[in-house]
Amino acid sequence: MSIVLAILISIAICILSAVLEGVMAGGNVRQYFTTLRQPRFAISLKGWFAIGGIYYVVCGVVLYRLLRYDGDSTLRNVAFVLLVLMMIANAFWNYIFFRARNLFVSLVGFGPYIAITLALIYRLTSRRHRFASRQPVQIVEPRQNKKGLIVNSRKRSDLKEFTTFNILRELRLAGQASSW
Repeated sequence: MSIVLAILISIAICILSAVLEGVMAGGNVRQYFTTLRQPRFAISLKGWFAIGGIYYVVCGVVLYRLLRYDGDSTLRNVAFVLLVLMMIANAFWNYIFFRARNLFVSLVGFGPYIAITLALIYRLTSRRHRFASRQPVQIVEPRQNKKGLIVNSRKRSDLKEFTTFNILRELRLAGQASSW
């Protein structure tokens, strides 16, 4: 899948999920939130909005990575379904908490959300699948062309793969060089 299409699909899914979450929560979120008895160290509603923004950025990045992943299609499909289920479960939790105003059911309903999230994390990080480590980051170092302009080289020989092993090796070499 192309980069642009993967980005557009990721953004669209995150926007749809945020809209679903807003619809499920209803219109009296601020009013209801202020009526709750909370400890003084509890996060404010603005803080929860910031956390929600971070949540959707992370979901968008994971969606993008899944859509661009060209390895094991079973891994990609299962992880994609788990991520979408996690986002839907989050929206339904908002219905239970803000519309139905049932704190006990929202506490119990948090269990399936956690189970889906843990299954997704396992699926993405298990040694058997190695989703995260199969795609090392490749950067292109800038260089000057004949006119003195800085350009990005597209030659394969100029690409550096930054895997954990290479980063540790570079750090070790830098430490040895600075010690003499």
